[in-house]
This record gives sequence, structure tokens and C-alpha cells, in this order.
Amino acid sequence: MTTTNYGQATYSPEDNKLRFYPDFRLDKEDYDRIKKAGFRWAPKQELFVKPKWGPIAEDLMLEWCGSIEDEDKSPEDRAADRAERFAMYRNKRRTEAEEHADNYDNGPAVHGYQSQKKADIAARRHDRQRVKAFTQWDKAEYWQQRTKGVISHALYKAKPAVRRTRILRIEADQRKNTKEMEKAQAIYAAWEKIRDEQDPEKAFKLAEYHSNHVWGFEYKHPRHDRTNSLWSLLVKDEDPITGHEAAEIFFAKYRPINEDSFIMRYAKHYELRLSYERQMLEAEGGTAANVEMIAGGFIGKQQILKVNKSNVTGLVVSVSMYAPHPWDRTKPDVIRPINIQKLSRDAYRVPTEDELKAFKAAQSENKTIRKAKNAGAPKLINPDKESAERLQALWNAKAKVIYDKHRSSWNKEDYKPTEIRELTQSQYSARSKGSYSHYGTIELKEDGHRKSVGRDRPDEDKKTSCKVRQCPASASFSHQADCVIVITDKPRKPLPEFHAITEPAKETKTFSAQEGVTV
Repeated sequence: MTTTNYGQATYSPEDNKLRFYPDFRLDKEDYDRIKKAGFRWAPKQELFVKPKWGPIAEDLMLEWCGSIEDEDKSPEDRAADRAERFAMYRNKRRTEAEEHADNYDNGPAVHGYQSQKKADIAARRHDRQRVKAFTQWDKAEYWQQRTKGVISHALYKAKPAVRRTRILRIEADQRKNTKEMEKAQAIYAAWEKIRDEQDPEKAFKLAEYHSNHVWGFEYKHPRHDRTNSLWSLLVKDEDPITGHEAAEIFFAKYRPINEDSFIMRYAKHYELRLSYERQMLEAEGGTAANVEMIAGGFIGKQQILKVNKSNVTGLVVSVSMYAPHPWDRTKPDVIRPINIQKLSRDAYRVPTEDELKAFKAAQSENKTIRKAKNAGAPKLINPDKESAERLQALWNAKAKVIYDKHRSSWNKEDYKPTEIRELTQSQYSARSKGSYSHYGTIELKEDGHRKSVGRDRPDEDKKTSCKVRQCPASASFSHQADCVIVITDKPRKPLPEFHAITEPAKETKTFSAQEGVTV
């Protein structure tokens, strides 16, 4: 890359900004390039600034300046310069307001002329002095408030709590970039498999599937001048391409990820920023996430009941403890997970031996109470295949009755029975996460059907036999019965025998119009 000495380029890790100090006025072509790279002109500072680091902007600065140096001015210095400039604006507006007020006070109270028109013009000119005086005073107050805001913002950005929040944002961006990198590598490996596939039919099917993950409409047909999406060239085109031709088109545009790839440069940039921010935070007192916490310790005056750590980093993410109710402050405190990543290191207090001993005794007592309370509760059973198929047949029989009853005259299809679903524990855990997941456990009555929860249900309907895992038969929530889930990598045992429940006859009520009473 050839370099030209256009000026000086700097980078500040405090605000993640690139700055360019030009030595001369840029021509239109260079100005369009730097604007396209995301730089903005700051007239008061006489420089171009990129609000957020990026590889395209970095390449442009390396091309123009040869190297990128550290920024000499800290954010605090820039805030001080800005506050000084705003104070100058305030003093200037205040002086102008005083001049306009003096001109108004020194003017005549009555404007007498032989011409009524000239008198009106002079009176209006005099009144404009009063209006200008008030306007300049308002501007002076405005610049005073801006000065306060600049100073308070600089102090806010320097707080350790704000730096801890900034670290969490950078870590989130780093995780997102890592996922995108892994996805890109998987797509590239899939197309390598298509290129090496010997069977043309299988290569076409794989290319048709993986072309849905390749975006854009600029892919050129190898035998014509038409351009379209890769999937359309495979399926919709008059002269469809083969799977191997699709792979050649893919590799003509995309390259494997290396050190010069934008995604790798972002990964390195996030790593360096985190290193800088963590060192600065360590000098300012550190964070509570790096402290080795144990259940029984204290955050403030509240005792920790459980410590929750990240599976990736191994650091403490949150602690479970008694805290005010999330939306109703009149209710007693409840056990909630409290995020401690934004707390300082001294927020945690190690328990004494007596406090830890009392905590363990209380936990043991609570465990005994919960065990006694849940002694008669229904147990979750992972059924064996025979029991699961028997329960699935029971659900299908009930669903078929409902389906046949409500089937319309034009729908001639018979009921399609649902089959059991076998999953590993990891597969089930991934599908059952979140509040809106339809994978979960249900309680079964003695007849093998789902327990109904309602105020008007008879007591017999509320008796529970056991609990099983289930999910919908399809994403469209059709008329089919739910699926019974069997976890394949966990111990399995048979379900209890189900028998029909005899429900009491419901009372019927009729209304007598003659007597006006209910019978």
C-alpha cells in the first residue's frame, strides 16, 4: 500500500474514535472518500473524526498517513477545551445583551415626529433593542447550561461504574463477532464439501440448501450475462447451473477467513480494547466479578444464597439473594438474581466463621422443609419407549375423537397419529429455554391426560399421577395430539398404569318462566 503524507492520524481507546488532522484542504475526490469512510468534519477543532473505529477507516488513515498514533488529548482535556469555548460564547452573548439593554434604556420614551410613519418606525426600532437584549440573555443562559453539561458528561464517563458497563458492551460485541465468524467458517466449509462432492445430484441438493445462506443478487450465470441470486440461478433460471458451478461462483467471490479479514480485525480490536479497559478498571479498584464469592457472603447487608457463574469465562455473573419485589413494593422481599458485574470489588464482604456456620444450618433446615413439603408431589418420569408409545396412543385416541367430530364435509383426510419424539438432554434443554418455549413438562391425571387447572373443576380432576415432557406435534399447532418426549441419554422407567376417572354428574339448571325461579 502506497502512503501519502496527508497529515496526522490518531486513535483514542477511551472513546474508540479515529481522528485525522489534515495538513491542507482536501480536494473533492479525497473529501468524498473520507466522508464515505464515515468521518465527519469538526470545524472548531479543525479535524475529521470517525465516531467509531472501523477497518475501512483505519485502512484509509494508513494509506494517507502511514501510521496511526496515540491521541495526545484525553476526553477530559477535550471537555475542558469545549467548556472554555462555550464559556467564551456565553460571555460574548452576555456582552451583546448588555449593549442592547443600554441602547434601549438610553432611547427616548416618546418618539415625536411630524410624520406618523417615521415615529412608528423609530418606536419599533427602539422596541427591537429590548427584544434583542432578552434574546442574547437567553443565549448566554443556553451556553452556560451547555458548559455544565460538558463538564458533568466528562466526569460521568470517567466513573468506574461506567467503565464496567462499557466492558460489558464490548464483551457482547465480541461474542456476536465470534458467532458470526463461526457461522462464516461453517458456510465456507459446506461449500468446500460441495466442491469436492463426486455425485452431481447430491452436489446440486447441497448447493440448493446452502444457497439460502448466501445473500445478494449479483451472481453472474457462467454461460450467460444474467445476474441473480445463487438460489435463483440453481432453481429458477431457464438454464439452471449445477452444484459444482455454484461452488465455483461462490469461491470466486468469497475467500477463507484470515488475519486480514475484517471479521478477524474486529476480533483483535475487541480483544485489545478489553485488555485496555480491564487494566484501567483494575487501577481504579477492579470489579466484583473477579472476586471469588461463596454462598453465605454479603453484598451490602444482604446475604448471598447462590452464586451464578458464566460457563464461558468462569467469572461471577449474578448472585441470588433476597431483594424487593420487582413490581410490587408492598409485598415482602423475594429471592431474585442480582447482576454484580457493574459493582466494585469492595461491594462483596467475606462472611465470618459464625455467619457461615449459621448460613449452612439455615440452608440445611430449609432443604429439609422443602423435601417434606414436596414428599407427595408428582414426580417427573422419563418414560421408556413402550410406556411412551402407550401414552401417545392414549393421546391420539382422544385427539382423533375430537378431529372426527369437527371434521368438515370437504376435509376427507383421516387423522394422522402423532409419534413420540426422542431427544438428548442437550437438545431438549436448548428447545425448552425461554418464556415462550412450547417444550416443557405437564402433569398427568390418573387417566393419562393433561391435568386441568381451573376453579370450577371437581377435586377428582385435580389429582395428579406424574409429570412427563411434551411438545407440540408441529409448529402450526394443528389438530394433532402433542408429542411425548423421551430423553435418550438419561435413565428411563415405565409409567404408572392409567385408568379412567369417573366424574360426578353435573347439575343441570332450568328456568321456569311461570314461577321465575331456577329449578
